[in-house]
Amino acid sequence: ETDDGTTDDGTTDDGTTEETTEETTETTGEGACSVPDPGWGGTASVGGAAPQFAGLNQHGEEFSICDYEGFPIAIDTSAVWCGPCQDLSLCLGGDDAKCIALFGGNPDIPNILTTPLRNAIAAGQFGWITVLTENAGGGAPSQADVTAWDTNYMAIPEVIVTADEAQNYYTHLPIMQFPSVWMIDANMNNFAPP
Repeated sequence: ETDDGTTDDGTTDDGTTEETTEETTETTGEGACSVPDPGWGGTASVGGAAPQFAGLNQHGEEFSICDYEGFPIAIDTSAVWCGPCQDLSLCLGGDDAKCIALFGGNPDIPNILTTPLRNAIAAGQFGWITVLTENAGGGAPSQADVTAWDTNYMAIPEVIVTADEAQNYYTHLPIMQFPSVWMIDANMNNFAPP
């Protein structure tokens, strides 16, 4: 008999078999959100619950959007072939010239927006996830695209880069251009301005 009350044949002291179950959804375990996952069905709506997803980041490490529950998150949908997407990533990495160009040539952008944003991301007060939705040819991206993206268009280390290999965002978000940024509030809802 073992210390946990089961015998060597897998039965408990009273002769019954002990059963265990495991959840197998993408967001179980340490990274599981405390709010229900609405899944990918339907189109995103302002104020509605954001779908929960997990995957591999640019370093091949597992992450979950639920890791960011409790503070705001930006989901940046980008495509490998998209020049402005590449520039946004470089802007997040500290290239102020790219930031100024992206925001209409305003030389004050680094002081009023991008530097404070980078600082908030680095301090863990704001999450940023770049989701690659297309590869260089317009098809589904792969982990190799994610790794190459991080090498070529490196943002600050706290920015997560991942691939939407199933291309779920096309049916969920109204993506009209790249990059598109969708905000999620601290309660894991699609951001609704006050």
